[in-house]
Amino acid sequence: MLRYFLQTLWRFVLLYLVFAHIASTVPWIFQKRVGAQARERLSDTDFYGGDAGVDRVALVEEPGESFAIRVQLLRHAANTLDIAYHAIQEGVTTEAFLGEILIAADRGVRVRILIDAKTG
Repeated sequence: MLRYFLQTLWRFVLLYLVFAHIASTVPWIFQKRVGAQARERLSDTDFYGGDAGVDRVALVEEPGESFAIRVQLLRHAANTLDIAYHAIQEGVTTEAFLGEILIAADRGVRVRILIDAKTG
């Protein structure tokens, strides 16, 4: 009886792991790419308009492109920077990001940072 229960449990766990693996990888196979027209429509001026207090969002798929956009936003900041992060880890990109924040602060930009987790 115990052997049958353990075999059934093992089959269930194995089936669950196969399902979890398929469910986490198959959507990435059929992921749509951003077209050239959408990339052209997303301009830098959309983020730096005169509408004070308006939130803006950009959907970026690649980590390198995401970092480049963050650095660009830091370099174009004129008055304030409000930065919220869940966690910051040691690394080259973190040092570059924090360096850009310091450069912005030296230009006279008011910087506020909210880190909502433990940091290393």
